Amino acid sequence: MLKCISRTISFKILFGLIFLTPFFKACRVMPSHTADQLVFSMEKTACMGQCPVYTLKVYEDGWAELQGTANIDHIGKYQFKLPPQDLTEIRAAFKKCEYFALDEKYYANFSDLPTTFLFYQDGENSKKVMDYYGAPAKVKELERYLETFLNKKWKKSVN
Repeated sequence: MLKCISRTISFKILFGLIFLTPFFKACRVMPSHTADQLVFSMEKTACMGQCPVYTLKVYEDGWAELQGTANIDHIGKYQFKLPPQDLTEIRAAFKKCEYFALDEKYYANFSDLPTTFLFYQDGENSKKVMDYYGAPAKVKELERYLETFLNKKWKKSVN
């Protein structure tokens, strides 16, 4: 009797290892990151209307994190692994924008516009720029480029 139970348990364990291992390999968990590993972040705040509200972060190892809050397809926390070429293109876009020469604030004294906060670091320098109103065209172009990453195949985060 014990031999039969032992075989049944062994079979279940073997079955689980063979058939469930590929499933768990497919569920990659984004590693935890520190602030110095952040390449860039872009945060969009709310307005009085239907403005998308989210925070997008991309790290040195290519992991991207999206926290969607409102008026965006992905509500909640999502992750995606970017290929190295995307990281190279992101850095080039910030360089083209002359990011470190930008003002820290673009602001006007009226309400109901969303604010975009951009943060970028290149290993030597880091800077945060607030764009509420009046940012130069090159900043708007950079924001539109970074928004294209919202169209990636995001996966719901498990952590």
